Amino acid sequence: MLNKGLSDGVSGNRHHGLDPYKFAHQLIFSCSEETDRIQGSSSMRGLVHRAIRCVEKHSIFGSATLCLLSIDKHCSYLRSLNIGDSGFMLIRQNKLIIRSHPQYHRGSSPFQLSSFPTTQLFTSNSTRLYHDKYVLY
Repeated sequence: MLNKGLSDGVSGNRHHGLDPYKFAHQLIFSCSEETDRIQGSSSMRGLVHRAIRCVEKHSIFGSATLCLLSIDKHCSYLRSLNIGDSGFMLIRQNKLIIRSHPQYHRGSSPFQLSSFPTTQLFTSNSTRLYHDKYVLY
């Protein structure tokens, strides 16, 4: 089994005091650890879910795109997972065999895996609203 992965941390998270390199690096490292632990018996979605939980256990937060490939050379089988605008192409004898397709929200915002400490990015408050003093839409 040949496993490869690429993760690209979102640099905009620096505004929140988060290091995009640390998140992306730990995400790939955790994917690799989980792959070694399960020996290919699980889905890639499950692998990513477990890897994100491992990243959170290290208190590393942020967001990133992700592309994972698993190639079984014995049965010539390729499994892939792509989230966002990272991706792959398989080219054989100068011909494109298969490629991933980028995933975007509203134009040019790529899908991302994210994990944030709730106390850092979100605030909440409550106030009593009286129906006769406010117009609610």
